[in-house]
Amino acid sequence: MRRNISPKIERKTELIVGEVVRRNIHSSVKQFGIKNSNIVFTAHEDNIEDRETVLYLQALSEVPSKFIPLHKLQIQKGVGLFDEDGVKIDILYRQTFPIESIITDEDSEGNRIGIWLLELVEDGKLAIINPPSAFLLQNKAVQAVIWGLHSENHAFFTKEEHEWIDEYFLPTYLEPDFFIEQGLSFVKKPSFGREGDTVEIYTSEGSLAHADSQRSYMDFVAVYQQFIKHPTICFKVKKGNRKGVF
Repeated sequence: MRRNISPKIERKTELIVGEVVRRNIHSSVKQFGIKNSNIVFTAHEDNIEDRETVLYLQALSEVPSKFIPLHKLQIQKGVGLFDEDGVKIDILYRQTFPIESIITDEDSEGNRIGIWLLELVEDGKLAIINPPSAFLLQNKAVQAVIWGLHSENHAFFTKEEHEWIDEYFLPTYLEPDFFIEQGLSFVKKPSFGREGDTVEIYTSEGSLAHADSQRSYMDFVAVYQQFIKHPTICFKVKKGNRKGVF
């Protein structure tokens, strides 16, 4: 469901996002002293969300660039990353899906191309917008850290920030003990994961009540959050009024 946003606010938001992307590109150009830079936006071509998000951001950036699907890029160890025409790429915009798996990326010949890519960045032979470090905030364990600091009323957060956390955050831990001791239902989630994959819901006694059929993220450390039943709301769609969870 999409909330109604005025065209004026939507356009203002787009201008801000476009400016942020441009600023990061210009920063990379200045940092590496790049002239006539080859800027490429890339994404998994078969993932609609990934691809369309990147194309949208490319359009907002308003900088001379190309979109090339990820599988068409070519990498040479220690040399560089190249587009489908064999031209060396200077700046790459890559979405974070699924950036947490980059160190295990291999090609059909078993070459560890994910590591090669990181080495190019480390050696200053490639600049990445939305770099590998950006994926750190995808880690749900960060929420456990934030909640832990909040629980201790730590001075790291201001009084106002503590109020925000208290209002919007779910209690989050790296083990389920707190919820079992308090008799609260809880959810087990992989620290890296998406779209409900590998999520499990437990009763207040600690018994498994529901598990998602997909198990793609079993190897990641889990976080545990208090289970909150989604509120039911009424909303309007093309076929009329509907009722569902928010």
